[in-house]
Amino acid sequence: MLVSLAILAIIGVGATALSIGGVVSIKDSVSETTKGAVAVDLVSMTFARDVQGSSGLLAECAKGAGGVHLLTLAQTDPERLPVEYRRSESAPYTLLRSECVGSASKTAAAARTSQAPAQRAVLEDLELPPRFECDGSECVAGSTPRSVILQVTPEGSSQFTLEGVRRSDVVAPGEAPIEVSRDGQLLLLGGLRPLTVSNSSKVAVTGDALVNRPAGGTEAILLNGNPRLEVSRTFAMQQGSTCTGCDGFADQMPGGFAQAVLDPLAELVVPDSTDLATRTDCPIEGKVRICSPGVYPQAFPPKAGAVSDYWLEAGTYVLSDGMNMGHGTLQGDGVLFHNPRSSLRIQSDARVELTPPDHGDVAGVLVDQPSENTNPVIVSGNARVVSPGSLLHLPGAELQVLNSAEVGVGSVIARSMAALGNARVTIGDQ
Repeated sequence: MLVSLAILAIIGVGATALSIGGVVSIKDSVSETTKGAVAVDLVSMTFARDVQGSSGLLAECAKGAGGVHLLTLAQTDPERLPVEYRRSESAPYTLLRSECVGSASKTAAAARTSQAPAQRAVLEDLELPPRFECDGSECVAGSTPRSVILQVTPEGSSQFTLEGVRRSDVVAPGEAPIEVSRDGQLLLLGGLRPLTVSNSSKVAVTGDALVNRPAGGTEAILLNGNPRLEVSRTFAMQQGSTCTGCDGFADQMPGGFAQAVLDPLAELVVPDSTDLATRTDCPIEGKVRICSPGVYPQAFPPKAGAVSDYWLEAGTYVLSDGMNMGHGTLQGDGVLFHNPRSSLRIQSDARVELTPPDHGDVAGVLVDQPSENTNPVIVSGNARVVSPGSLLHLPGAELQVLNSAEVGVGSVIARSMAALGNARVTIGDQ
């Protein structure tokens, strides 16, 4: 009688503890499961905590540590190292847990290599290899599953299923689409190329970075070489996407959202240009060329003589043949570029220092391209585009920042974006 009561007490305490951090289901008779339940109870809380605090899955970090790699969880808390689960090579199997000492997570905790615990066994004498599932399917590095399941089968016992649920501050499956704004945001609608940051380039977003699943394949983000991607608030990609290099070159792992984020400016009405004058020149006044709003049938800005510094009066500039600027400066306030069909190229040592309109439907918009215009916006060489608080609206095109070019704007909505070479892109507060 006393032994039976003790066993029941252990099971009762274990069940209470398990209900806090995760879910455990058991398939077998009571006599077969009692011993296994006690062993599983000891690891359940640690596993649930690892999953709850996770920001996503990483690639294997403890190569050569022995055993078979099963799962690596990045942690949102900068003071916690990524956690890795492995198993022994053969039966009876052992489930092993370790922290990724000296990993590429760049967290404060990663420097505490002498204090990090060594690999340890968390469950022993397992009849079948332990198995993980993420949102009901295979666990893939770079993904951000909401639910992670661990299945273990102790020798002579039943199968136990532990479930941990990842906390997330972004949209979960079945919820409404994410709402987006014009301020402090990078929104990539999903193109043929992923968000690409390579070589020594840096992209810093003071705000949110949201990346839809690409039009081809699953790779939504590609970081290679020695780049940096920093996001101060929500960093997320559409579920079913992957990020290559986020574990080494981003300051956080991306979360996930279910439904593609739509262009919030899809219905943007550009001011009517029918009454705008056709312009072919920007007259010289002193040492500066003065440009007026209008329709420019040739590539902007008009080139003539040695004067290459321009002042743009407030208003709408329809660039019928796009922009091609290799040197000089563009300055002005209250400017909107509408680019219906061509590319915008700002190259060499050109400088663009403009502010957008501050009223009406186009308030804050510096560049607007219709979705059918798939020609890129290219900033290359040593060119600089500085327009704090402005928005680049390129729903059908890619923003390319190349070589040693710099771009500093308030928000970007584009099909995709690439920062290559030693480029610098700053989005949000400057």
